Parts: sequence; C-alpha cells; structure tokens
Amino acid sequence: MINFEFYLRNPFFKKNWVTVYYKDINLSKNKNIDINVDRSNAILGFGFRWSLRQSHAGVMFDFGFFGYDISIEISDKRHWNRETKQWYSEDSV
Repeated sequence: MINFEFYLRNPFFKKNWVTVYYKDINLSKNKNIDINVDRSNAILGFGFRWSLRQSHAGVMFDFGFFGYDISIEISDKRHWNRETKQWYSEDSV
C-alpha cells in the first residue's frame, strides 16, 4: 500500500463530521467508484492511497478545503483471502 496525506486542520472545529453528498456507482461486476463529500475540519489538504491484494483494494483521492472533504475512491468490492492469496468469490462465502 502507498499512502500519502498532507492536511492543515482546524483545531477548533467542534462539530462531528457530517456527510453532505454520497454516490456509489458500479463500474463492473467487481469494481465501483465512491464519491463522498463531508463537512469536516479541513482547512487545506490532499490525500492519496493505492493498495493491491487486500480487501477493497484500489485507489483513493482525498481533497480537503475550507471545511469540506471530498473523497473519490475506485475500489474492488471483493475481499482478499490471505491464506489462499486469492479473492473471495461469492461461491466461497
């Protein structure tokens, strides 16, 4: 996994994070894209994550600015089986 994050946060933010917008779009049988906008303590920031061979592996971009956090994630819906080093299939669950 590669993970990078840089954020300036408002330490006086007292509210809980609130989801403003959420959308889940199926790209294929096993892939989907999630778009999420939250009210947060972000002043300015950027995050990136890329993972392979783990549950919900994929890429995520996160942007924070002026009290909002926008996340875009393209990931696999399946879970990774570490013992067999394969994806769990619907038949094995």
